[in-house]
Amino acid sequence: MTQYDKELQYVRKVINSVQNQNQLRVAQVLKNNFISKYCVLVSPTDPTFLSLINELNELERTVTRKISSDYLF
Repeated sequence: MTQYDKELQYVRKVINSVQNQNQLRVAQVLKNNFISKYCVLVSPTDPTFLSLINELNELERTVTRKISSDYLF
């Protein structure tokens, strides 16, 4: 398993385990750092990398909706 795969799994794990706003911010920073790091090493127009970015963004949106709905009465 490459470093890329390990970091990707870690980012997914952190995003999926978010329980509150503070953890969400940490996950967002981690996701953005991952994308920034590998955007330079992988072609930013690579369809596989773009689909990965979309997947991570969708995971973040899902968690954000869940946390936001917990604050609604």
